[in-house]
Amino acid sequence: MSEGRDNRTLVLTPPGAGAIGVVRVVGRDAAAIVSRLFQPSSRGFQPPSPGLWPARNSAQIETCGALPGDDHLRYGQFVVDNEVVDDVVVSLGRIGSCPAVDICAHGGIRVIERILETLERFGAPLCITAESPAPIWQVNNLIERETVDAMSRAKTHRAVRFLAWQREHMGRQLERAASLCQTDADRARKLLQAMLERYGCARTLIEGATLAILGPPNSGKSTLFNRLIGRSVTIVSPRPGTTRDWVTGSVEVDGVPLTLVDTAGRHETREDLEHQAIESGREVGERADVCLLLLDGSAPLSDTAQTLCRICGSRPRSLTVINKTDKTDLECVLDPAVVWVDDACRAGSTIHVSALTGTGLDRLMQEVLKTLGFGDWVDAAAAFFTARQRDLAAKVLSDLPQDAETANRTIRERLLNGD
Repeated sequence: MSEGRDNRTLVLTPPGAGAIGVVRVVGRDAAAIVSRLFQPSSRGFQPPSPGLWPARNSAQIETCGALPGDDHLRYGQFVVDNEVVDDVVVSLGRIGSCPAVDICAHGGIRVIERILETLERFGAPLCITAESPAPIWQVNNLIERETVDAMSRAKTHRAVRFLAWQREHMGRQLERAASLCQTDADRARKLLQAMLERYGCARTLIEGATLAILGPPNSGKSTLFNRLIGRSVTIVSPRPGTTRDWVTGSVEVDGVPLTLVDTAGRHETREDLEHQAIESGREVGERADVCLLLLDGSAPLSDTAQTLCRICGSRPRSLTVINKTDKTDLECVLDPAVVWVDDACRAGSTIHVSALTGTGLDRLMQEVLKTLGFGDWVDAAAAFFTARQRDLAAKVLSDLPQDAETANRTIRERLLNGD
């Protein structure tokens, strides 16, 4: 191995700004390199000597004893050229037989960049995970490796906790299912079927879902969009069709990542706006995971609103939302509108909100989660979360109970430990 390639730096958290950024230094000199830059808070701030920059040759690097032992955490500062870059928490451990040090800093982009630049200067250049001298987390089978890969894409803390549980328990569940294939095929089938049924929610928890806001012009789509994401992104105006292009934004609801799509009109004339609203309902509704049909509860239902009700009524994941419940003259229009909407959408009930004041939005988002399948979801239960796992599980189920031996091998050799 060439000089300077013994040590590597990896970024364990997704790119971009965040609350916490985690950097891992892996290699034979990992502890020595970080010790030159870490100042534990328990000893007070003592700037490192400017003349003690470590050489790349490990024989010339001496640790200062600042790092904690394996699996212990220590709070302090990351110090560069007598300047405190950030408050950090560090821990020293191993990936197999390879030393590794984790540096947990604030997730500001510039802070992480400064840490990475300094570590490279000290002999631990940034590398792509695939080129690491050791995996980020030690893995014992393919399921654990897929769990680690999914963690790097997870968008919420809840998703990471879910995957951590899978990494710990899913392998044992599959081993159990494999053993049951030859002793109790019915129980093996039930166990695998339960894991397979949870696939959709597991993927949503990791990758997120798309929530499209549909509705006729001036129903309050942009107001609802801005209220849900917590900041003004689209222009809100009483003039129909103010938003000229579809706008997207991200929101997290109970740890489930959602991408909102505001399908407001893009044309000038009223006739074009009505047509665009209907076409948006057809086009986006086919691609979105959940559609919110937003109707103005303070005005009679227009022909466009009625057409959208029919479109959304044919979709299994649609919610009808009556907006503008803050209007004082609402009751004169709301009752007949609700009856018509319930009948057209076959919903049996509607959700009443005020996008302007926020009334009813908590219930709305809980209904969205139920529509996505999270009504009785439990994080701490085994669930397939990749297409590979899903497809192989389906094959096992098709083999049972006629070919129990093949089912057993598929689980052990392909699902759990395959390529």
